[in-house]
Amino acid sequence: MVATTIFRQSKWNLSGLVKDGKDLEARMKDVEIRVGEFEKNKGKLRANMTRERFLWGIGSLERIKEDRSIIENYARLKYDEDTQSEEASALLNSINRWGAQMTNRVLFASQWWEKEVDDGNASRLAGYSLELHDKLMYYRDSAKYSLSEPEEKVINTLEVSGIDALQKLYLKITNGFEYTIAVGGKEERLNEEQISKYFSDYSKPVRESAYNEVLSKYKQNNAVLGEIYQSVVTNNVDESVGMRKYPAPISAENFSNNIDDETVEKMLFACRENGSVFREFFEEKSKILGYPIDRYDIKCGIAEGGTEKFPFESTVGTILETFDRFNPAMAKYAKRVFSEGHIDSVSRKGKVSGAFCYSITPKITPYILIEYGNMRQDASTLAHELGHAVHAIAASGRSIINMEEAVPLAETASMFAEMLLMDKMICSASGEGKIAMLNENLVELYLNIQRQAYFTLFEIEAHRMVPEGATVEDLNKLYLDNLREQFGAAVKVPDAFQVEWNLIPHIYSTPFYCYSYSFGNLLALSMLQRYKKEGSSFSNDYMDILAAGGSTKPEKLLGEYGIDLHSSGLWREGFGYIKENVAMLKRM
Repeated sequence: MVATTIFRQSKWNLSGLVKDGKDLEARMKDVEIRVGEFEKNKGKLRANMTRERFLWGIGSLERIKEDRSIIENYARLKYDEDTQSEEASALLNSINRWGAQMTNRVLFASQWWEKEVDDGNASRLAGYSLELHDKLMYYRDSAKYSLSEPEEKVINTLEVSGIDALQKLYLKITNGFEYTIAVGGKEERLNEEQISKYFSDYSKPVRESAYNEVLSKYKQNNAVLGEIYQSVVTNNVDESVGMRKYPAPISAENFSNNIDDETVEKMLFACRENGSVFREFFEEKSKILGYPIDRYDIKCGIAEGGTEKFPFESTVGTILETFDRFNPAMAKYAKRVFSEGHIDSVSRKGKVSGAFCYSITPKITPYILIEYGNMRQDASTLAHELGHAVHAIAASGRSIINMEEAVPLAETASMFAEMLLMDKMICSASGEGKIAMLNENLVELYLNIQRQAYFTLFEIEAHRMVPEGATVEDLNKLYLDNLREQFGAAVKVPDAFQVEWNLIPHIYSTPFYCYSYSFGNLLALSMLQRYKKEGSSFSNDYMDILAAGGSTKPEKLLGEYGIDLHSSGLWREGFGYIKENVAMLKRM
């Protein structure tokens, strides 16, 4: 059993990464020295080089990557803990420029590997590293999408003051929004993360007030945020399709995830094909509430005062206990995040909205940011981010080159952790409590599967329309049509929601990332079904899958455990779990 240590909310401790400014300068200097030493070998790269010489080069790049990751992620995390800090903003800008310079100085190595080494010697050299063989050959495959060394250097340099700056501007604008809402006769001034808690309030007037306060702020800024997005899309299309010759804009994200286009297409088709299960749920929810529901009602509870509180300390204990029951190693890895002070869970102005888990190097326990507000959704989010951390720690024996797993598999790990917790909660609940829990679970499944899939479908169309001259108003209409297709006649969608797409940071920062949530959820549901059938034998297989990190292609890795990502049946199996939950709710 996992130890019963009590962990309380706190701000994370970043001193384990960088102690102070002097330490940061020393670390940067050390990287520059290492990069300089590596650069001396530029003229010595030969396809017929020896095993020892090749492995020395790989080892040098690994050390540079690890040291850079510490520096760059330290700057990123300092900014995320206070996006309004001018000092943190300046540091992030400076480190991003420095990082681009370091990337450009070692770029010759990847250019050589991808474009100059013949196939025979590439196979021989990759064979010298059992750990990195598949990843090295994946990099070889990327040659067809890479540009010349001078072109790649220009892109790396201009990204800092170009697309990266636009994405940073989006965050600075939106994280600076403040909202005012009156609840119980008391006026509150809140940030976006705080006011979003009222989106699930039982009182419809409170929900509408919260949504309208947020949507009105984004409507006021729709023109400038929309123009930022148009620039993001234009840049993405020009680079991925125009310059790199990917078949479609989404193909660039698929390739970076080492996932086949066919796999993603089948998953998205399954979401569209099985959308009726969520419409059936919302129709049932409407019956329970006793009135026709609209978009304001999606997240609400189904009984007044029925929203159970989930205090941080007890929730952490429940999560660790749930993980321990599945596999003791899972609980052990999750506990490490708390023990080392690597979680920032307190609310404050300027803190970046949302939640994430950052993996720095294989040797460093990941860092988690979350704004915990004692809601059931906060408990799920905490389990979700801990799932990411467990994945990273399980793969800590890997090279940093292999530590980062494909994003869809990363989301599978996080969603599986979240679903273990939710399944436990549903099973232990009864009566009205169980009805409330089923409602919350189905809402969460909608948000993480169908909603994310339709964000992706919106992006696909936006990437087609923007280069053809689509206006911000055209994008608003596209999004409203997207919502109305999702909900059909089951849920009315007010026009105010046409600007909601501006609220989605991922479509600005990482186009097409959202499908990874749909992918991860459906795959995790399929795995959960398998665990219920096979028990501990599957839990051991699951931890082995996590331990593989990003060492091999997801289709190949999962295929070794009997999971076929090209099978339409796999995705339908995930929807089968959702249908069972809807049927259970209807029987209650």
